[in-house]
Amino acid sequence: MGLTAWALQACTAYVPATPAALRQAARVQVRLASPTPVVLGDVSVNDAVVVRGEWIGADSATVRLSAFAVTSRSGPTYRGQGETVALPRDRVAGVEAERVDGLRTAIFAALIAVALGGVAALLRAGGSGPGQGGPMPVSK
Repeated sequence: MGLTAWALQACTAYVPATPAALRQAARVQVRLASPTPVVLGDVSVNDAVVVRGEWIGADSATVRLSAFAVTSRSGPTYRGQGETVALPRDRVAGVEAERVDGLRTAIFAALIAVALGGVAALLRAGGSGPGQGGPMPVSK
């Protein structure tokens, strides 16, 4: 995971949402009530418990996402390429929308400020650089 992706993930959280309140392409996480088979491209995840992706929509029978990750009950998370998955509505335990978390963002910004301050202090304390000062003493 790149630094930017890590930073963005560090500043977000998933909060409960209702399907009716979600807009098209909202980033969501769907928790499943019981392990459910999900096909993600060439991979069949037989015991999926969480699916993350962008909201496509829902009807009385299914919840549809453009999936980018499926987590199995046995532990591994499988990455997707935006494949459309249809989850049985009766297996959905909850839908959560990704939101920017103010507290996490403030903590992350403070950590960056401290790190930059530390680097600046090290650079200032480095003393004279090459080319500064008098000539080197000559040994005889």
